Amino acid sequence: VRTGTHLLNDGDWIQGGITLQFTGEVFYYNTQIHPPDDYDIFIDNWNQTENPDGLFDLKIPVSDVSQLKGKTYLVKIMNIPGIGTDVTSDNYITLIIDAKSPMVTGSSIVNGSLLLPSSTQMVSINISEDSDRTLELTLHVWVEGRDDTNNDGFAQSDKYETYLLTTYDKITYWAIID
Repeated sequence: VRTGTHLLNDGDWIQGGITLQFTGEVFYYNTQIHPPDDYDIFIDNWNQTENPDGLFDLKIPVSDVSQLKGKTYLVKIMNIPGIGTDVTSDNYITLIIDAKSPMVTGSSIVNGSLLLPSSTQMVSINISEDSDRTLELTLHVWVEGRDDTNNDGFAQSDKYETYLLTTYDKITYWAIID
């Protein structure tokens, strides 16, 4: 199971409203032989009936409602000719859905503004996250005059300064970057 290029594990947190991609391959038990192509794969009321060479690839939308106790996706392999109607074993993953993204609730600058460099200039950013879990929020900051070590004017990922903000409560983070 993946979101884009990120492979997921049982118990991972995911953002609500995204699309999950379930991919896999089906073999007969203890063989490398694929069943005929006319069996069904069911995942959370979504199905795929054409399975060339035993491969499946289902894209399933995630609810935009938080499910903080977890949502279990069960992969059912059904209707294989000559085998039976339900041949599913323990093919499942439980994911925790957090439908609320962190939000910038205020700042001393307007998004996209150009600030003139000054050694005494401070910037404040308010970020709010509403969730029922331990919150770790990573804030990446890039200042052209300070962090642009090759003077190309572009913010590469290895040039950002990182601040890790952690709390166990619903909170609004407030930071001054100096």
